[in-house]
Amino acid sequence: MSIKIKKISVSLIMFILFGFGISLQIKSNIGQSMLNALALTLTDVSAAKIGTFVIGLFLSSTTLGILLAIGIINFPLEGFCITLSNLFHTKLTTVRFSLDAFFFGIILILVVFTHVPFYIREGTIISFILLSYLLGQSYKYAQKLSISQ
Repeated sequence: MSIKIKKISVSLIMFILFGFGISLQIKSNIGQSMLNALALTLTDVSAAKIGTFVIGLFLSSTTLGILLAIGIINFPLEGFCITLSNLFHTKLTTVRFSLDAFFFGIILILVVFTHVPFYIREGTIISFILLSYLLGQSYKYAQKLSISQ
């Protein structure tokens, strides 16, 4: 196995474990990190009711794309997607969507064979459809701006 394949494989496993760790913290229902607590507090300050999910998805996807293009702050999954995108000369949108589809497949296998709860709902499907596209488009747009230089 080549060094690149090994690094990609270990990175994917570590990211899944990272997400699992965050999920365990949330599931414990005893609190979350200060940054997540701030984010929750800000949503409570907002009076928005209708379209809250779509607005939140649009805001988080586009700002994430811009942050990634600037290149100072790196996020585990998206940084991994950028690495794969560069390695395979593929669009970021395609790589991110493919990983989401891969994660969906793992979820289905686990739900069918272990009978754990199915956590995918309408918001997950909307996110599955829109997040990769919005992230990829804002990343590409921000790369063209002087702020990402």
